[in-house]
Amino acid sequence: ADGFTMENVSGIGWNDGLSGDGSSEIEVGARKEHVERYARQLVLGSFGLESQKRLMNGVVLIVGAGGLGCPAALYLAAAGVGHIVLVDTEDTVDRSNLQRQIAYSTRDVDHSKKAHALAERIRAMNPNVEVTAFTSGLHPWNAESLLDGIHVALDCSDNVLTRYVLGDACAIRHIPLVSGAAIGTDGQLSVFCDSEDTPCYRCVFPVAPPAKCVSSCDTGGVLGPVPGTIGVLQAMEAIKLLSSFSGAKSLSRRMLLFDAAESTFRNIKLRPRNPQCIACGNPSDPSSKIHQVEKYNYGRFVYGVNADGLVCKPEDDGLLSASDRMAFSISVQELYEMVQSHKQLILVDVRSQEQFQMCSLKNSVNFPLSVLPNQLNEVHQLVQKNQNDDSHLIVLCRRGRDSQRALRVLHENGLMHAKQLEGGLSSWRSHIDPSFPDY
Repeated sequence: ADGFTMENVSGIGWNDGLSGDGSSEIEVGARKEHVERYARQLVLGSFGLESQKRLMNGVVLIVGAGGLGCPAALYLAAAGVGHIVLVDTEDTVDRSNLQRQIAYSTRDVDHSKKAHALAERIRAMNPNVEVTAFTSGLHPWNAESLLDGIHVALDCSDNVLTRYVLGDACAIRHIPLVSGAAIGTDGQLSVFCDSEDTPCYRCVFPVAPPAKCVSSCDTGGVLGPVPGTIGVLQAMEAIKLLSSFSGAKSLSRRMLLFDAAESTFRNIKLRPRNPQCIACGNPSDPSSKIHQVEKYNYGRFVYGVNADGLVCKPEDDGLLSASDRMAFSISVQELYEMVQSHKQLILVDVRSQEQFQMCSLKNSVNFPLSVLPNQLNEVHQLVQKNQNDDSHLIVLCRRGRDSQRALRVLHENGLMHAKQLEGGLSSWRSHIDPSFPDY
């Protein structure tokens, strides 16, 4: 007849605490759902109702929807953060992502954009959380606008340029930044810009690392639980900053180092904010101060490239010159034709031993680039054993860069007839053999 409501039960109704004095327009069912969903943290003595309210009013920016961003976003959504803004590129989910990017499933592979798939997962987990997803990536021209209305930012990215752009933007806007990184079996975590004396990202890392010193999960590998651990801890730091719960102490002026192989965590102290920092300080040269990230030349700073796209800090990366690359490369189609016509092929694969063991072309021989200079005698012996008027020495790698470096080594040591496979095994898979693993 009149229906079943909480008021029918007791005659006086009830107040859930999260809706103020009980006179709000929030439906009883929704209030009940909030209390039940967040009960385990609401009853925590150091957390409680006020901390939960602050969380539910919080707005978080997460840059990167990968191994760090997935666990961070899921735990923040589960805790009840009011609004999560996700920023990633146009990248779709790749099968190799599933080992560590736990928000995605096999059905997402090759057709779901990461930011959109993660947003859907968040909505399914907690429909109370507002989610906004951008696939534009974070760049100097949009970084500051993406920070509008943000209370805490999480750097879950995987490239140097994005880290500096986001770090500088947070420093300019005085927005706390939870920065995480993971590679191999190591991870690190810190909080920047959350107080007057806390350094920004650029204070701690004033000089961008050389490109040859930067590795990624793609090239250096990673064990899935490592970014998972760091991502979860990033969520924890964000919860501390948003909720200010009793006893919470952020990683301000500290950096946490995680060694998964040894199962150890170590804290190192960081210096206070650098008053000469061009992002958060007042440098003695006012013209060097970054007032707007979109006007700063990040290409020059990170890659040594000026506004015209010219390298202004040339560094020998070991790659072939344009003319040598044209003269000493063969396409995957040419290699395929050689195989079909039964040419005598000497295939030298310079990937790491681990990658070679994963998958390789038939009859190829592994001489990892890292040890190639010490194995030149073995390479010469292999060539002498198989060489004839119709033989071809071809160097292979994953994507056609390490093969160029290896080719320079071989040419410098007398093997001038050697050539490299343009585009590497990735190109072989794309154009010749789709059954070859893509990793």
